[in-house]
Amino acid sequence: MRAAVLNSAPSSEPREWNRLGAGDHGPSWVARADLQVVPELRVGVSYDHGSYLIDHPAGAPLPAGQDVSHYFQELWGFEAAFARGPVEARGELILDTWDVPNVPDYPKDVSFYGEAKVKLSPGLYAAARYSGIRFSRIDDGAGTQVRWDYPVDRVQVAAGYRLSRTTELRAEYMLNSTDAPPDASDDLFSVRWSWTF
Repeated sequence: MRAAVLNSAPSSEPREWNRLGAGDHGPSWVARADLQVVPELRVGVSYDHGSYLIDHPAGAPLPAGQDVSHYFQELWGFEAAFARGPVEARGELILDTWDVPNVPDYPKDVSFYGEAKVKLSPGLYAAARYSGIRFSRIDDGAGTQVRWDYPVDRVQVAAGYRLSRTTELRAEYMLNSTDAPPDASDDLFSVRWSWTF
């Protein structure tokens, strides 16, 4: 089990990350617990709650009597990892809730991934991963439920060969899919050679 207090939430702006204090927005509280169910299977759960806004947000003013510390991001994460023989697999589910100024609902998103790697022979392996993110609908202020962002799906397949203990060759194809207008799909093929020392 682990617990921490951080000076910023996961989605705070980068300029907040190196601050010694938490500023006006308050700290982020983090906790995690892992359990080794059997030697092959480990499961974990994590929690994070903290304000994500910068000290002086731009745009519409905050409601009367509110400051940035009232607007939080809350994350629940669930993870599982399995390894036995030539197979490794893992997956994660993240539930994310936002408190947003001047928005009557709490926008939510759910992100996830599942991946597997199989050793085909000494040095040779294949891997695949599927991930995505889904967004809730929120009230637009006129009583209509609208989406606050577009869903995204990603499929990745890869194969690699370890040439020696310190060097590896890997090829990967990544397919992205979203229904954001215009079509924002950006597929990618890559070849990578890595050397560790």
